[in-house]
Amino acid sequence: MPNLGGEMKKTIATLVLATVLVGTGGTMALADESGPDTPISTDATENGIVSEDGSPRSVDEGGTGTGAGSGSGGGLQHSPVSSPSSLCEGGRIVYTARDASTAFTVASGKDATVSGESDITLSISRSTTFSVGGSITSTTGVSVSAGVAAVKEDIGVTISANYSGTSSSSGSWKVPHNWKLGRLEIGSIKHTGSVQRYVENKACKLVASGDPLRYKAPERGWGFRHVHVS
Repeated sequence: MPNLGGEMKKTIATLVLATVLVGTGGTMALADESGPDTPISTDATENGIVSEDGSPRSVDEGGTGTGAGSGSGGGLQHSPVSSPSSLCEGGRIVYTARDASTAFTVASGKDATVSGESDITLSISRSTTFSVGGSITSTTGVSVSAGVAAVKEDIGVTISANYSGTSSSSGSWKVPHNWKLGRLEIGSIKHTGSVQRYVENKACKLVASGDPLRYKAPERGWGFRHVHVS
C-alpha cells in the first residue's frame, strides 16, 4: 500500500517552502526542461558567476581595468617615430578603450532570480525575455560605432547601450548541501569606462584629441550568479 502519509508530508513541506520564498520576494524553481542545457553546476563559491556555456567569469568592481591599446593595432606609441619629412600629422587616428570597472548586473523582472534550499536544483526559464539597461555617451570625436569597435578590440567584449533577449541556457544549479538557502540570478556583466581618440602629430606621436566617449554598458551575453543567501 502506498505511503500516503509520507507523500502528504512531502507536499506540505514543499508548499511551505514556496510560501516562505514568495513572501521574501523570491521564487522557487526546479530544472528547466525546455530543450538541451549545460550540465548542472555545483559551484559552491559565494557570488560565483558563470557564462551561458558554464565557464567561470570574474568581475573587477572599482578596479583599474584593462585595455588601453592592448588589442592588435590599438597600441599607442609613447615615443616619436623618426620621420625626416615630418609628414605624420593626421596620418593615423586610433581609438583606445579603457575599462574602469566591471560589475554583474541582474536583469530586470522578478523571474530573473530563483531561490531554494540546500540540494535543490534551480533554473531560470529560457522562454522569458530579460533585459539589462546601460548607456553609451558619444562625443563629436568618438561615435558610438567607433566606441563599440574599440571596446571589442581592446577589452575583447561586445557592448550595447541596452541588452535584451532570451538565454540559451537555464543556468541550472544545485544549491550546495552545506548552504541553507541559495539564489540563482541571470544578468550581464556591465562595463564602465571610456574610449579616447588619438591623432598623430607633426612629431609622429599619437596625442589625445577631444573628449572621450563614456560607457556604462552591458555585454551582449548572459551570465548566471550563484548567491549564498544563508
